[in-house]
Amino acid sequence: ALCQKFRQVVKGVAESKAAFEMLNQSTNKNQVRDWEEQEKLAQEQCSNDPTAMDIYEVQLRKGASPEVLPHVNGQRLGTACCRGAATWLAEGLSIEETQVTLQMDV
Repeated sequence: ALCQKFRQVVKGVAESKAAFEMLNQSTNKNQVRDWEEQEKLAQEQCSNDPTAMDIYEVQLRKGASPEVLPHVNGQRLGTACCRGAATWLAEGLSIEETQVTLQMDV
């Protein structure tokens, strides 16, 4: 069972990397630079202001259907894996934000 999960993780990493590369290559370089600046600012401010991490919240355009979302440049990605990874990351960020909030209250 553990070996099977490991193989799934390895496959998921490869799919995630491919999706990231496709997204990065198809995105305007100025937009990528803006995202990098936002990410740097969020990391600098997150210990004092947990809302700085809000930039990591998934933002879907109105009208985007689940059938469209798993596609990047016309290629269908492993939906179950990517959705699972995105959910896992979003939950992790939410936990981190909660930890920072609690730390500020203590």
